[in-house]
Amino acid sequence: MNFKVGEHVRFLNETGEGIIKSFKGKNMALVEIESGFEIPFFLNQLVKISADEIKKGERNRSGSPSYSIAGVKRVILEKAEAEAKNKKASQKHKRKGEHIVEVDLHIENLVGGHSHLSNGQIVVIQLNVFEKKLEAAIRNKVDRIVFIHGVGNGVLKAEIRKVLNNYETLVFFDASYTKYGYGATEVIIK
Repeated sequence: MNFKVGEHVRFLNETGEGIIKSFKGKNMALVEIESGFEIPFFLNQLVKISADEIKKGERNRSGSPSYSIAGVKRVILEKAEAEAKNKKASQKHKRKGEHIVEVDLHIENLVGGHSHLSNGQIVVIQLNVFEKKLEAAIRNKVDRIVFIHGVGNGVLKAEIRKVLNNYETLVFFDASYTKYGYGATEVIIK
């Protein structure tokens, strides 16, 4: 149904009527009710009032408001909730893009001298650091963390992914090849 500015309309889901003052997008109109407030309504919740009905209504008007306070409150609450949701989503999106923690698990970055350590001991040290950093990221509500494990034989990568599979609130995948090569795993904490 096509509406125009200045048309008289009645509300489908509540008592009352008003005059269309403007449009907000394709699906919403600002309707001025008797009290002078402009309230947003979806177009599919409005019905045009014919000129005959308008004249008949003016003769029978009792002077009491023809809008529902509960309806006005509902519309205002819905609008406030939608704005809050949009704000929260944009903040969350912005935060995710800005804050990615990187943890380099190469053994030379974790201990001073490592030539005396066996390969098994090296992997144990790397896994301990990995688990501590992961738990700290979850505790501190970090959105994303990248573990740089290197390529090697793939033992550390396999062990890291085995641990990550135990967490239902995590999503993980190979980190950006252009930034890290093949040797990193990115974790998103939900």
